[in-house]
Amino acid sequence: EVAKVLRKPFDREKLLVDLDEAFDRAAFMIEVARTSGDEAAERDRQALDEAIVSDMFGMALQPLYDLRQGTPRIFAYEALMRPKHGILSNPYALLTAAERHDRILDLGTLVLQVAGLILEQLPTAADGLPRLFVNLHPQQLADPQRLARDLAALRQPQRVTLEITEQASATRLDRWEESMKVITDGGYGTAVDDLGSGYSSLSILADLQPQFIKLDMSLVRNVHREPRKQRLVQLMTSFGDATGSLVVGEGVECEEEMRALLDNGVPILQGFYFGRPSEHYVPASRPSLR
Repeated sequence: EVAKVLRKPFDREKLLVDLDEAFDRAAFMIEVARTSGDEAAERDRQALDEAIVSDMFGMALQPLYDLRQGTPRIFAYEALMRPKHGILSNPYALLTAAERHDRILDLGTLVLQVAGLILEQLPTAADGLPRLFVNLHPQQLADPQRLARDLAALRQPQRVTLEITEQASATRLDRWEESMKVITDGGYGTAVDDLGSGYSSLSILADLQPQFIKLDMSLVRNVHREPRKQRLVQLMTSFGDATGSLVVGEGVECEEEMRALLDNGVPILQGFYFGRPSEHYVPASRPSLR
């Protein structure tokens, strides 16, 4: 401990000795904390290396259902990270570690490689469905050359939709426009992800002109009970109709939310009500449309 109680009267020389001891102890504690921090950071780096370069990385698929014809039909799957490492055992922990150690691009490469393997195994109908939705980290848009190389792993671009968050436009990363050209010239579809989650603005809709607009689950939650959310959803579906974008509702958890979204013009839905992320391509159950 650094603190020490001094009782009056006290000797001047003893006070100086006590102060020296306190400073020495404080310096020792700082060094211990620094060393512990360095050791923790090294363990963190090692865990990240293991998670990225080994078989301790997987992806799960969550279905997106198209309800435009009344009968639910699987329109696409979203590929979601599912790390299997003992320490970095969830997507947030893995992403945070990758950001902390400047390994986002390496992680992004792995995600696209695994997604490419999944795409090759997905059964394909005559109309090319289902599609595969894959998330891009904003930092991946800062290096168009590397992005082009990584996207080569997705050999069926006409079946791929790349999800880009509002944050990508908010940060206005260098060479953002070049990366978007790589995506569109390659024939990949685009989706604005998490619209309404709190990032800067709707300007990315004008910049990107996406095929899909994914409403954030914060807008979907209890939408059947909140008229203001319903009006906002109506505005987005009107925008989608005017620009040729399909609106997707994420995070649907109950029939009431599903009904409210359908009533307000959202034809493609995703969430636990329809199916949880799974390594299997076809959910065990289909949603009820009573």
